[in-house]
Amino acid sequence: MSLLIYAESADGKLKKVAFELASYAKKVAEMLGTSVTAVTVNATDVAELAKYDTSDQSVSGRPSSLAGDRRRIPGPVEEAE
Repeated sequence: MSLLIYAESADGKLKKVAFELASYAKKVAEMLGTSVTAVTVNATDVAELAKYDTSDQSVSGRPSSLAGDRRRIPGPVEEAE
């Protein structure tokens, strides 16, 4: 089992909080005897996460099919009516 974290990014760069979380997750993973897996969206350089012993860095671009899609998805309350 791996400890999963979300590494937040903006403008293609990882935010400071992503590294803080990776550092904390590394310590927790060591206590649990497991690894850390970092997932990020739209980050162009995730190599720095490797310094925190993250086993995988999953990078995805912004889904073009959702860009500009302003349709409202009904929530549970609307579905119940």
